Amino acid sequence: MVATAGAGYLTLARPWGWPGVAACFLGHILADLTRLTALSAALTRGRQLMSVGSYRLLLTAMGAFLCALAGGSFIWALRLLAA
Repeated sequence: MVATAGAGYLTLARPWGWPGVAACFLGHILADLTRLTALSAALTRGRQLMSVGSYRLLLTAMGAFLCALAGGSFIWALRLLAA
């Protein structure tokens, strides 16, 4: 059983040796860079389209969601370790 999708892709890249693993890693990093750049551009543009109050509310809600996600992941990991 593969724990993450990335580990599965690394398994598929292994037949090509280190160049395959390096290409997989580089592709992952470039995909992250592209996604986060697009998100940053959208947030910057969104700030111009929204009022300051609604923008602050949106960022607060997104931050609360990320905190809840991190807390839930932590509790889930603790339950797995205790089992």
